[in-house]
Amino acid sequence: SAMLFLLSPAKKLDYDTPAHVETSTQPLFVDRAKKLISVLKTKSADDVAGLIAPRPLFCESGVKDPIFPINAFKESFANVSKVYETFGAQDRIGHEIHPGAHVFSGKQGLPFLAKHLKA
Repeated sequence: SAMLFLLSPAKKLDYDTPAHVETSTQPLFVDRAKKLISVLKTKSADDVAGLIAPRPLFCESGVKDPIFPINAFKESFANVSKVYETFGAQDRIGHEIHPGAHVFSGKQGLPFLAKHLKA
């Protein structure tokens, strides 16, 4: 099975209308989440990304991205690629480096997702 992440900023946020909630509950597994967070704080982004393997993973970065420097992206992607090699899943990881900044290109990523999601 494949996993798809699509992040989209909210187009309109309404902070003026009161919420239509009469009662509220506490999130489940708060203690477990705290433990997980404490473990993840000791791990690198590469470690966490490697947990996706051997499921399909596509990453992209812009050479002008002020938030994630391109050299750090290349190093991180190389490290995660080694995890995929260990699983024999080199065909399930891909990347694109585009000339833009911190933007979504999709030029290579959307075809990758279509292939792996069998869209």
